Amino acid sequence: MNTTYTPAAIEADLRRWHELAAVADQIASEQADIKARLATLEAGKHPFQAGTVSVSIPHRFSAT
Repeated sequence: MNTTYTPAAIEADLRRWHELAAVADQIASEQADIKARLATLEAGKHPFQAGTVSVSIPHRFSAT
């Protein structure tokens, strides 16, 4: 089976690529928003039905 990759098929693939990229950006943004909200919990482990959230205090280093 020898199928030619037609300009119409390329256009369709490019459109779909951009649609998927937009969805991926939306997902990443929503995940970042959720992560920021979860980070407001007190440090420690917080068990929930959907999973456990572990919040730790960031370890910061300063040479000064």
